[in-house]
Amino acid sequence: MAERWKEERERYEKKVEEKLKEWREGLKGIEEGIKGLTGKARETSESALQELKEMVENAQERLKGLREKGEEAWKEGKESMNKLLKGIEDSYGELKERVEKGVGTAREEMARLQEKVSVSTLWERIEKGLDEAWEASKKTAQWVTKEVGKATKKTKLVIENHRIQGQITKLLAQVGNEVYTTIVKEGKRSFVPNSEVKDLLERVKGLEEEMNKNLEEMKKEP
Repeated sequence: MAERWKEERERYEKKVEEKLKEWREGLKGIEEGIKGLTGKARETSESALQELKEMVENAQERLKGLREKGEEAWKEGKESMNKLLKGIEDSYGELKERVEKGVGTAREEMARLQEKVSVSTLWERIEKGLDEAWEASKKTAQWVTKEVGKATKKTKLVIENHRIQGQITKLLAQVGNEVYTTIVKEGKRSFVPNSEVKDLLERVKGLEEEMNKNLEEMKKEP
């Protein structure tokens, strides 16, 4: 009987060590995901992440202390440890869900941005979509950086289209500036593209064709 509780302690310690290791690895992934968030969501998530890291290390120290205790003290310490582990588990699940939801929103924004590029006309994007596309591009930039590490073909195509969209946005801004200057500042009633604008439009057309090819390739990927 005297040895049975020691065997139980060994099994318990092994189980807790495995769980702490699992959480540490999971927190690394959560930390990468947080990089794709912005504003208040990122701030609160970073704070919660730091608290979780401290809780995990606290649990590790308590586990070491339990190894030095006798049977009765160990059983009491085990109950306290279980409460701490339950708190970590709840906080971990909550933070993971929050970050995944935030990253999911960024992915939806990117998908919406790509759809907008593929179906909208040039002048609709100038009038309605340019500002929206630029804001969405900024919000998803950090997420794109994180996704590079996954290195699947589909991911690479998504990232490439994001890069191309950035170029298109800049070109459309130049076109929009020419239109604004002609209609508003110079007071003309119509706009006739000059050679510079025509060149910009041709570059946009070429980039759109490149994006469409990427989109077709993405459809072939699982």
